[in-house]
Amino acid sequence: MALYSKKVKKLSALKDGGKIAIPNDPTNEGRALNLLASAGLISLKSASLHTVKDIARNPHHLKISELDAAQTARSLSEMDAAVVNSGVASDSKLDPKTAIYTEKVTAASKPYVNVISANEKDKNNADYKKIVKAYQSDDIAKLTKKLYGNFQIPAWNYKILQ
Repeated sequence: MALYSKKVKKLSALKDGGKIAIPNDPTNEGRALNLLASAGLISLKSASLHTVKDIARNPHHLKISELDAAQTARSLSEMDAAVVNSGVASDSKLDPKTAIYTEKVTAASKPYVNVISANEKDKNNADYKKIVKAYQSDDIAKLTKKLYGNFQIPAWNYKILQ
């Protein structure tokens, strides 16, 4: 997830009172608010799934608009910036290199990582282990890069997520 803008080239150029679009669905909204907090634009009250009501401080008096996730990229001509998830950004032909702020990969990223899962009774299933090994390979990492560019990253390479 990243913060994009057509009006400013860097985070510090966002003006007080700027208009920011975020996705309105519960998972993406909470994640977008966490991104804005990690960028230092707002601070949040303690909550398990943040909404705009959980904004504790908004020192820049940002006007945050909740939109359907698919509309966030389209709103860039009207907004000062928008938090756009990677799928929408990719579909909208946004370049992640032009984002003014990108979500950092940390242990807090775990809820957003796609996982391969099995029932507890199958955790040592040899066939399943082969599938995981085949998937978590350099070939798949290269294919992911080819298909998704910088929008998707192979999480198995991040020790903080394991």
